[in-house]
Amino acid sequence: MNHAKHTTVHREHESMHHEHVNAQSEHALWLDDIGQWRAESQWALAVLTSVQGRILELDAEIAAHGLEIASHERHIRQHESEIVQHEAGDEDRDHEALAAEHCQLNAKHETAVVRHAELRRQHQELIVELTKLIRVMQIVVQR
Repeated sequence: MNHAKHTTVHREHESMHHEHVNAQSEHALWLDDIGQWRAESQWALAVLTSVQGRILELDAEIAAHGLEIASHERHIRQHESEIVQHEAGDEDRDHEALAAEHCQLNAKHETAVVRHAELRRQHQELIVELTKLIRVMQIVVQR
């Protein structure tokens, strides 16, 4: 190989080597980015899993509250029936027992009032915050 050709080849090799070094430097930075992005994605998934868990937990509480209300409603209907029977002359139930049962029903109702208000507050707060998050995420996903 003549000297001119050798010099040209050497320069081309140096250029290739320099490009490889630059590419490897970029790859190292990119791999750092990817590591950070993956960690952030894992964190986001953990947060979403936590949010999903809270939604499921609150939904279960709401469902249980619905069952409690249905049970309370059955007890009220039964109590109403017993009052009607007592007024019709059925002495199997005395008035004091009906009054005591009525106090218990009222106490359960007051507990349900407080529980319902708390569930309403929690549900509304969760939905407001999720709606904000979903709106932001829709913007991000559409990009």
